[in-house]
Amino acid sequence: MQLKQTDTYEKWMNKLEDWHAQARIGARMLRLAEGYPCDSKKLPDDEVYEMRIDYEQGYRIYYTIEEPDIILHLVTEIKEHHKKSEN
Repeated sequence: MQLKQTDTYEKWMNKLEDWHAQARIGARMLRLAEGYPCDSKKLPDDEVYEMRIDYEQGYRIYYTIEEPDIILHLVTEIKEHHKKSEN
């Protein structure tokens, strides 16, 4: 399959300053193109898939499949907020 990027996806990736994250996302996209979606699920009642990348704060990539293409739509960062308890 061939990967195609939307403008939104491309702009977000170009703004991502963490080159380690860029490399990990890029590697996962290559595996996706080869038919190995790894940690992906189809969202309910939709044609959109969500792929989780557990690196640092975490990333989610949303894509659709339009044979023979995989269309990459959006990447989001998942930031965990931890409350510190005061003693």
